Amino acid sequence: MEIKLSVFESFFGKTIEKLREEGEIFQKISQIYLFHHLPESEIYNIVRDINIETFNNKQVIIKEDTIGEKMYIIKSGEVIFSKSDHFLRSLSTGAFFGEGALLTKEKRSATAIAGSTVVCYTFEAEDFSKYIVNNYRLRNYLQGLMKRKQNIIKLGDLESICLIGKGNLGSYYLVRNKITKEEYTIKFISKKLIDNEHHHSNLVNEKNILSYIDHPFLIKLQGTMKDDNFVYFLMEYVKGMDMIDIIHQKKLKMENVKFLIASLLVTVDYLHNKSIIHRDIKPENIIVSTDVNNII
Repeated sequence: MEIKLSVFESFFGKTIEKLREEGEIFQKISQIYLFHHLPESEIYNIVRDINIETFNNKQVIIKEDTIGEKMYIIKSGEVIFSKSDHFLRSLSTGAFFGEGALLTKEKRSATAIAGSTVVCYTFEAEDFSKYIVNNYRLRNYLQGLMKRKQNIIKLGDLESICLIGKGNLGSYYLVRNKITKEEYTIKFISKKLIDNEHHHSNLVNEKNILSYIDHPFLIKLQGTMKDDNFVYFLMEYVKGMDMIDIIHQKKLKMENVKFLIASLLVTVDYLHNKSIIHRDIKPENIIVSTDVNNII
């Protein structure tokens, strides 16, 4: 059976090129965690209203202290952020930005410049309100993300509680914010060790990856700090047990094993969609939170 291209396009009301483009956008949008829980019908609506914009290398995408008009999702390329001409961070494929000003109605907090040729999917303010502000799950998720970005913590704000672990490159301590009483995990990395072992590039790569990823099953990076002797990674504190301890101390039921393996697979799938490969997955590197631990 043959169907003429003209008949096919007439049936869908779109050219074959447009249908291919929408299929590609649907695939990309579906892989972004922000939209993971949305039904396909809502993602198709987003695809229908989304725009595609291209920015040349060194072109300003958004400017600090201007009114926010769009949210951006990076399809390809690298975007570099600065505030008052000081470098803040860089983002690449799959990351999004510009949502803060649309949520708070405040001016842009930083300048974004294309670090290469950058292609973005963009939401106009009206569509952002329709699909995100009016969806309480997405809105609450973004508000929590903004809170983490804006919550700047200094070493002097923290008090040490106890040592909770040691790794190849550093020690992990449980610390508490003296004012808010929030608890965090902080990783101490000796500058001398970094120099002796030539780990500078590895450390930068770790920081960039932790800043880039955002998934409920992955520990979040709160920020980085340094002094004369150490580099510090301040991270979310997850109260729970290492998987190796659970295996040794408890008799796992099959349904619990299936749940934990499924959770791990979902996490690995997320990383692979971000072109990240975790090369050290083992029970010692998996924490099962207290909430989950209670059902095992």
